Amino acid sequence: MADALPLPSDLIELQRALHAARQAVEDYGNKVAAERRELFPGEDQWRERAVWPEDGPERAELTRLRAERDTFALQIRQHPVMQQALAEGCGKETQFALQKAGRENADGEA
Repeated sequence: MADALPLPSDLIELQRALHAARQAVEDYGNKVAAERRELFPGEDQWRERAVWPEDGPERAELTRLRAERDTFALQIRQHPVMQQALAEGCGKETQFALQKAGRENADGEA
């Protein structure tokens, strides 16, 4: 098994930003779902709860949040260290180490 490459601080910060962006997508989806449950409480209103209007502000915000998340993921994949890890055959190990480092808080605790 290959060793992970050393992780620079900018790559770790990108991973933290990706985690926060993923959480923002999930939180927003849960918020809108809760609001729609209040707006459409009837058992027969399941479709109204589940389907967000294509041209509504909720859909636009979700699209924006997803794009932000996807941008961070792309920046991580394109980072020189990740590209080097793939070339050297230690991409999985480096990705795992990056995910672990991204979960640690500023004090170094997991």
